[in-house]
Amino acid sequence: IVINYGTDIMCQAKVEYGKTEALGESSLGEFEKVNDTLYLQHVVIGNLEPGTKYFYRVIQGSQKSQLFNFKTAELNDKKYRFFMAGDMQDPGNGVQRWKDTAKEMKKIMESNPVDFFICIGDMATDDKIDYWVKFFQIGRDVLPYIVMMPVLGNHDTDGTTIGKEIW
Repeated sequence: IVINYGTDIMCQAKVEYGKTEALGESSLGEFEKVNDTLYLQHVVIGNLEPGTKYFYRVIQGSQKSQLFNFKTAELNDKKYRFFMAGDMQDPGNGVQRWKDTAKEMKKIMESNPVDFFICIGDMATDDKIDYWVKFFQIGRDVLPYIVMMPVLGNHDTDGTTIGKEIW
C-alpha cells in the first residue's frame, strides 16, 4: 500500500500504522516539491497481512492527522465489492461529477463494505496542480478509507508533469 498526500511542509514523510488504533508501526517515505507551497508525500507500507483492517495516520513534524483505515484484500475466492468510475473530473461551470460520485461512494461505504476503487481515468480536468488539489479535496471523505487503483487518462497526465508525479 502506498499512502500519498500533499502538504505545505517540507519534511520527510512518515505514516504510523497498525492493526489497532494504538498503531505501533511506522514507515518513512519521501517527498517531491511541486511548488513553493506544495510537497507530495509518498510512503510505502509493506508486510501487511491479507484480509486485515489497518489504522493509520500521517505525521508532519509535530502534527498528527486524524486516524484513517483501510482493509487489505483477502487471499481466497471471495466475491469482491468495488467501485469503478472514470471521466469524473469537475471542470467547473456547475458540473460536479466527482463531487457527486464521492458523495454517493461515501453513502454506500457507510452501510456496505467495499473492497477497493478502480478509477479508469480522467480524475483531473487537466494536468494542473489546482485540478489535482481539487480532486483530492473533494475525495477527502472517501479516499483515505479505500484502496484505490488508478488508471491514468488523457486529462490526468501528459507524461511529464504533476499527474506522473502523483501516480
